[in-house]
Amino acid sequence: MELIDGEIRCETEAMSKCWAAPLQNCAGKISREHVISRGTFADDEMLVQGFDWCRDARAKISLSGLTRKILCVKHNSDLSTADDAGIRAVEEFRELVRLGMARSNAKPRQWRLVRSTIDGFELERWFLKTLINVAFRREYPIGKPIQPEWRPSRELVEIAFGLRRFQPRAGLYLIGGETGDNVNPSEKLQILTFTDSDQKLLGARFLFFGFTFLIYLEVAGPKRYVQFLNADGRATPGRNLIYHPRAINFTLPKSRRQKPNDQRLSHVLLIGWGGKK
Repeated sequence: MELIDGEIRCETEAMSKCWAAPLQNCAGKISREHVISRGTFADDEMLVQGFDWCRDARAKISLSGLTRKILCVKHNSDLSTADDAGIRAVEEFRELVRLGMARSNAKPRQWRLVRSTIDGFELERWFLKTLINVAFRREYPIGKPIQPEWRPSRELVEIAFGLRRFQPRAGLYLIGGETGDNVNPSEKLQILTFTDSDQKLLGARFLFFGFTFLIYLEVAGPKRYVQFLNADGRATPGRNLIYHPRAINFTLPKSRRQKPNDQRLSHVLLIGWGGKK
């Protein structure tokens, strides 16, 4: 009987603290989940604020050490495919940025066009999983405990586990720039959640190797012209929102003069959205 009681207590704890509890198949104790998938930016450090141990000031931490007890053992294991997708995406971006840096430092020439491909739905899943890891059981607006803790709906959980997909207009966007815009590859990863005027969580922006991706949770999708309010109170426009982007083009100047419109295609990251769920 004691063993049964222990199993019941373990299951109850998992159901209350695991963000995948809406699937109703929690198993095992609550385990530590890496907020950012282990193996993506494992050698990097980031500044964080808002966690229990750094609410009032920023703290520097290794991404590999940034964990939260938010998933049961079963669901932590089941999400390994999403982690693998994140690792593959980071590796592709890292290689393409490396290639761009090497070519930009060389004498301009007619480069051989390089193409690589990643799965768009898997990338979308990884961004959503990371957003849930960050936002789960947080109050919105942050710092006001009278607000209910945020928990993902069953639909969002099923999307994160690859059991279904976002409805059109919700999901992954790329905030595009203009031809010739510079990308700062040193900006490896920033995550900025955002809310509507009623403080309802709408999604997050991911600054990812200098590119800005957006996960939008509402089915209606974002407005054509949106602005994001930064922590310093300044507004950042979200221009040129591209839903389910098909490709990201990397261009280089044809000459040392580096005219904005004098660009040549160097390499392309193709993002596949084939197949139906």
